[in-house]
Amino acid sequence: VATARAWTSLFATPGISDAGMYIAPEAFNHSLIGPVGLGPGPSSHWYAAQWNNPAPLQDARVSAAATVSCPAQGMGQRPLDWSLQSATAAVCRYGGATPAWRVAQNGDKVPCGTEDDLFLAPVGGNYPGAQQGMRRSPPLASMSQLRVTMTASLDTAAASVRCGADPQCGPGGKVDYGYAVLGIVCSALDAPGGGQTLFYQVLLADTRQHSPCAGGQACSKRPLAWYFKQNPYGASDTIANFGAPCLEPRAAAPSVLEFDALPQLRAAVEAGPPGGNGFFANATAWSVTGVYLGVGLQGSTSMTLDVADFDVSFR
Repeated sequence: VATARAWTSLFATPGISDAGMYIAPEAFNHSLIGPVGLGPGPSSHWYAAQWNNPAPLQDARVSAAATVSCPAQGMGQRPLDWSLQSATAAVCRYGGATPAWRVAQNGDKVPCGTEDDLFLAPVGGNYPGAQQGMRRSPPLASMSQLRVTMTASLDTAAASVRCGADPQCGPGGKVDYGYAVLGIVCSALDAPGGGQTLFYQVLLADTRQHSPCAGGQACSKRPLAWYFKQNPYGASDTIANFGAPCLEPRAAAPSVLEFDALPQLRAAVEAGPPGGNGFFANATAWSVTGVYLGVGLQGSTSMTLDVADFDVSFR
């Protein structure tokens, strides 16, 4: 009788179960602050990335100018353990039988045309001085499944007019919008001519998801879109292609998501971007080397994502 292969998590601590969290500076420099959190010297295998945050989160819990806050309870009445807050962002940890996390942004101070991101990610090879939280997967061709699981809710997703105009169909720099996203980072270290990187993203929500413009197609089934066509490459997918709807703000209950990302991810790797552009389209060469989950925005937008039970595992 055949026995099903066991699942192996890519994370040292599935569910983001650590008591603390590292913080990355707003500009990447291979260094992390902390970790900060519960108790003296809290342990963490995860960090919060705050790319282009104009009021950066620091190791002090709450800045004097903090306007993005954390409620006393979150996701199923879990109590607030600790938080990092500034005028533009917040990271909140909620306790209970299993922890939950909140990432929140306000883009009123973000310059038009600047993408401001707030992601949670397991510590990987870009930060050799920190406790590692991410293991490299086998080659995509050697796996049968790549399972993503999480419980997620979108507390806030609202844009106001500053950089763009309703219904926010403009190009970058002339738009106010936000999104929630899962990112899977793949690497082909032995690609001809040097290593290659692919940022594969699954859109979980978009403030324009009910608008008449291109962003309004975000939550409908659609072909993969390549947003970076040279190394490092970038491909955008949508949760609709996995049979689930996008997250809606203030839904009656959190969404329990579980899907196999491998077929879509492998199809992206085997096809490559339009025109090729030197992409090494060989699934035996590519492995998963990073993951991130969070929110991003341009212009005057507020985004708040709550998440628990987050894991990416393979067999």
